[in-house]
Amino acid sequence: MRLTLLAPFWSPVPHSFMMNQVAWKTAGRAYQDFRLWSGISAIGWNLLFFTAFVAADLHVALFQALGVDSHPALWAVALGLGVFYALHAALNCPLELLTGWAAERSFGLTHRTLRQWLTAYIVGVSGQGIMFVAGLTVLWQVREWLPNGWGWAGAGLVAGGSVVLVFLQPFLLPPVIRLRALEASAAEGIYAAIPTSLQRCLPNVAVFTGDGDEAVNGGLVGWGPTTRLWVSQTTLDKLRPEQIACLLIREIGHLKTGHRTLGILVSSLWLGTGLLAAAVLTDWAATGGAADMLVLAVGLTWWSFAGLFVLPAIGRRSTLAADKFYLDNGGDPQTLRETLATLAEINRAQPDIAGGKQQVFHPLPSLQARLAHIERYVAGDR
Repeated sequence: MRLTLLAPFWSPVPHSFMMNQVAWKTAGRAYQDFRLWSGISAIGWNLLFFTAFVAADLHVALFQALGVDSHPALWAVALGLGVFYALHAALNCPLELLTGWAAERSFGLTHRTLRQWLTAYIVGVSGQGIMFVAGLTVLWQVREWLPNGWGWAGAGLVAGGSVVLVFLQPFLLPPVIRLRALEASAAEGIYAAIPTSLQRCLPNVAVFTGDGDEAVNGGLVGWGPTTRLWVSQTTLDKLRPEQIACLLIREIGHLKTGHRTLGILVSSLWLGTGLLAAAVLTDWAATGGAADMLVLAVGLTWWSFAGLFVLPAIGRRSTLAADKFYLDNGGDPQTLRETLATLAEINRAQPDIAGGKQQVFHPLPSLQARLAHIERYVAGDR
């Protein structure tokens, strides 16, 4: 059973609540430790699978068995890539089941049935598979057209494509997501807690619902003229109006300080650079057939893994800066503290809710780091 953090940090609380709080933090810490190491294990498994598969030339054998190399039409290449991805997804499913649904069930953090989880897994894998197959098929065609400069062309295509996808993000809704406008009655109390000067900076706000197991609170989607601000129904249900206003002001901070633009450009540049490096690897290990695209996938997988040590640090810095933006614009430190604590519970005990370690791979600072940041601000260290 999930336990809710009800008392503010400064108020005296009964012994029973303190015991529940300790139990909640202990369970949350145990779950986050498990999720961290299971996540690392999943990444390691994918890296090993991709690398071993290609190093053993099984990608060549697969494409030969499917007749792709003898008939290298666009549809045949897509078929070969699709079969490979389906094989990978099938082998990966038991690990995802163990570290996802089974783990969350054991910690009492999900109400999904196995059937619901499998349905969500198949839908998610199908979407990722379409992007995987379509992306590599396009890159194979680019290599056919530009054998000497396909790496640079592919890097530009991937970096530009990632920016376009960010523009289209508000319109690419997963099947389980439903959007609606923020009700006027709720908006009135929320906007009243936002300074008038900042209200004019708010993008269009929409409320989204998931599949009944949704834990995230939302955030900015899109870029430039397509920018939207999504808030989950769970957040509206569990936070007070001034706390929701706190979240909105923080998102305005991300917009006004350029964090959103910086994150998009850095991610796109990182992806484009990785594609170029992977293209060099592909040319070095090339067999001359369409199966070479799986060498490219291996290179990009390793590059993405390297990005886990670099890109999340930018996210952690921008999160602390957004907290500071809220305080700089007259925000109440106690409201921010209570908001972060409640969100930690909504988000299934945000990493490191009680400890001092900082997860390298996580784009958010730990709750303790954010609370310490607030205390330094209040003490005058700004």
